[in-house]
Amino acid sequence: MQKKLVSLQVARGLAAMMVFVMHLFNMAAATTASAWAAKIAQALHYVGHIGVDIFFVLSGVVMCLVLSRAVAYEQTGRVRIAVAADFLARRAVRIYPLYWITLIACLLLPLPPIPGADNALGTLLHHPASFFLFSKPAAHPVAWTLVYEVQFYCVAALLLLFGHFAKKAFLIWSVLQIFLVVWSCVGLLPHWPIFDPLSLEFSLGIFVGLVSKINFYRMECVGMAAAIGAACSASLWLGGDAIAAHSYLRVIFWGLPAAVFIASLMAYERTHTLQYSFMARLGDLSYSLYMWHPIALLVPLVLLQPWNKGGSIKITLIYCMLSIALTFILSIISYRYIEKPLNGLFKLVRDRKKLAFHL
Repeated sequence: MQKKLVSLQVARGLAAMMVFVMHLFNMAAATTASAWAAKIAQALHYVGHIGVDIFFVLSGVVMCLVLSRAVAYEQTGRVRIAVAADFLARRAVRIYPLYWITLIACLLLPLPPIPGADNALGTLLHHPASFFLFSKPAAHPVAWTLVYEVQFYCVAALLLLFGHFAKKAFLIWSVLQIFLVVWSCVGLLPHWPIFDPLSLEFSLGIFVGLVSKINFYRMECVGMAAAIGAACSASLWLGGDAIAAHSYLRVIFWGLPAAVFIASLMAYERTHTLQYSFMARLGDLSYSLYMWHPIALLVPLVLLQPWNKGGSIKITLIYCMLSIALTFILSIISYRYIEKPLNGLFKLVRDRKKLAFHL
């Protein structure tokens, strides 16, 4: 595998836009009482949900890159504990600073209440574990997905301790997790996110990453079309609400198509040159866009409040344009001045420690 696959960045950017567009039109329909915005929101409602499934599968795929590096590190003399610690530190630097900044913004900015969130500071103080993403944060409406990611990363760090046998350990874990999910569903295990059926999508991603080197498929476009068709058909047949409400249905009818879509995109990159296009650059911004967009969607509401009489197409269009502009401005600033500097600082500290180790 390459160090950085363009196909993964494209998928990441697509997933972020799916979530953002869904929330944009949901907010527009709810606050401006626009009939056309409500129709678009209804049509796109489940698209955003599938974006989350793509994110989870992508996290599993990325773990395969980490597994390859883990073997390389051990061959150069690095111990297994150091590899696992390096992995956890890298993930913590990526996740926590931006989460804390946006969480504080949700709590302190003088904005209307965020739909689906409890912005009371007392709620956060009563659930301090959510500050470290060990439980679902009530104040940030989209950070619940990070709880799944954090628990997956903790399990992954433990499996990295197996060194050269880490890939086999991951495969064993993927099978074992199915039983753990069943036991959790029947009440024999606590209902932690890692025991939720939705966490099986990480294992789907690991499987996609492991088989991506096997050159047994050439049906890239057919695979992508089949994945999209399967997800849309399932939403129409079973109803998106039923799928979203039941994690096991979500894994089958949205998670599997997401895995097929990503596998097809990676297969396409094996036989074609993918340019670092707008969607790939959007993938760079995806985490910042994901974390900032709920806040960015509220600011135009405050600005347009005096003119928002309800049902105005003009106000709805202005709201959408302002929301899109503000979301991208915040995302670009956040990526350039928060994410990139922190990742660069982490690499600098890590490289200095590596140099000291060899000396």
